[in-house]
Amino acid sequence: MVLGYIFVGIVAGLIGAITAAVMGASFWMVSAVYTLAGSFCAAIFAGLELLHQARGKPGTYIIPAEESDSTRLDGLPIPANLPGPVIRSRDMRTLVVDDDPFILELLTVIGESNNVGEIVTVASGEAALALLSDRHTIFDNLLFDISMPVMNGIELCRAVRELPAYRETPITMLTAMRDVEHMSDAFRAGADDYATKPFDVDQLVERLEAAQQDFTAKGRMTSQKGRSGNLVQKFASSSLALANSVVRGTALPVIDAAAMQNYLTQLPRKDVASVQVFALNINLVAAFHADPAPQRCAAMLQEVAVAVAANLGATQTVMAFTDDGDLLVAALANTLPQAKDLEAAVNTHVTATGFADVAIAAQGQLIAVGTPVALQGTKDQRAALASSRAIRFAENRAMQKQGGSVVAFLRA
Repeated sequence: MVLGYIFVGIVAGLIGAITAAVMGASFWMVSAVYTLAGSFCAAIFAGLELLHQARGKPGTYIIPAEESDSTRLDGLPIPANLPGPVIRSRDMRTLVVDDDPFILELLTVIGESNNVGEIVTVASGEAALALLSDRHTIFDNLLFDISMPVMNGIELCRAVRELPAYRETPITMLTAMRDVEHMSDAFRAGADDYATKPFDVDQLVERLEAAQQDFTAKGRMTSQKGRSGNLVQKFASSSLALANSVVRGTALPVIDAAAMQNYLTQLPRKDVASVQVFALNINLVAAFHADPAPQRCAAMLQEVAVAVAANLGATQTVMAFTDDGDLLVAALANTLPQAKDLEAAVNTHVTATGFADVAIAAQGQLIAVGTPVALQGTKDQRAALASSRAIRFAENRAMQKQGGSVVAFLRA
């Protein structure tokens, strides 16, 4: 780039010198024009390039303040004494991992032909993990194939979720695997969405455009996660956020609530009848009155997930906490115990792991387990229908046990 500026300066200087000579200027004047014109043009072009780099491209991403002392973005050092997050402007950057050259070429062409940001491709899980482990390289969207040699996409997904910088980065599996086992394993490993090959190019472009819009919106969004309302609602929101931040990437099959909806939506048609959904209503009012520390409630929520996984099998379930503090569970129908038996087992486990005071405050009604429901309706309807019915059944069970007081107070 520096040689380019020098070349531009030389050309501009020659043009100026020739023009001055034609106009009859002296030798010394021609030399001065050559020097001044060349230097001026080289400096102008260099300044414009620096300005372009500083302005960047549309979109935003945030580097935590604690990493700002050593992280560089686009080659520019970040000051070490910044008081808050560092915000830089750029497009979304997507990493595609697949051992099929055709898929890599297709995604590259899609990236070049559509407003979906920058597409980077690699052919193996090992190469992807090395790239993602580099703190100087930041990706905002990840697409993984499952069937790859040495390290498959599910193993890669699990390893990526262990990297602090990628705990919340969207991961979509692009795979030919269409069975519930691979899909469940992928979501338990941390995937957010699942698309099977051969896929429709237009739908893939729509996914990438939606990811680009979400990425841009997150950069503009101020902190709006704290829910308005009474103290119990705020307590529940803080507790759930803490619980989700801990369980994601662990051995527990707890995934994000949006990922759960994608899981239920993307289930293969042949496996839909084998999966049922149920919910656990958790008495957060009792937890709040026993100890209004969100950290302790988050630990209790984790123990609820531990108890469910222990009774159903961690490899047989997919679970997610809803915004209202319910635990939504999808499991193979032939593995489900009676709802009342599971309810008793979960209550016993939580009480025995240091939350006896919460159980006392709940007057023995800490956890209510609703009746399992089957997946019904069209592909786009099944997730919402099953979730709403399962949560309603769990609430009805809680109302039967507690006379309706807990649920009425929580929803007030």
